[in-house]
Amino acid sequence: MPASGLERYEWVALTTLARVKAKLDPSSQDDGQDAVLTQLIDEVSAQFAAYLQVHTLQKTRDEVHRLRPKTRIVTLDARPIIGDAMVFHGATQTAAANGTTPLDASCYFVRDQSGWIELTPPMTAATYFLVQYTGGLGTDAASAAANAPDIADAADLQVAYRYKRQGNPGGNVTSLAGGGTQYDSQYGLLKEVKRVLAPYARNWL
Repeated sequence: MPASGLERYEWVALTTLARVKAKLDPSSQDDGQDAVLTQLIDEVSAQFAAYLQVHTLQKTRDEVHRLRPKTRIVTLDARPIIGDAMVFHGATQTAAANGTTPLDASCYFVRDQSGWIELTPPMTAATYFLVQYTGGLGTDAASAAANAPDIADAADLQVAYRYKRQGNPGGNVTSLAGGGTQYDSQYGLLKEVKRVLAPYARNWL
């Protein structure tokens, strides 16, 4: 789904309602809770994209990057890269964005799983690059789960965790004088989930 508000990265649902329901104890389920589970899937999927610092929604993208002298790696905003990537360069952002001057294919390698364009040799002067590519984990929940089953498993775990604690919206609970309750923060990602996501997180080089 498109990024909105404070969400910088475009995300796709990383698991399906059927997968999450299979993860839960049947005795704890209620068909009337499908809407709640769907909302939690969306919230967790957006949370994963923000944690990874990449777009997880797979689509074709045009990205303009400013490169400093000696830059060797261009880190793209989505991963993995699907198929080929086209690279254009220019002395200004506008010139690069016009896409009229392609960079010779012998001057770069596409590191698809890392979401990188590796330059050979590195840039000798400041310049701008336009990179046209398709990247992301999937176009919908089913394709994302098929393409990244370990991330889908982590999403199942995080959604189930959130669902079981839906009566408590915060991670830090403080009892107030007079019997009230204060929730200081939202639930973070489980340690097990972070371990799964770590290899996919964006590397800034």
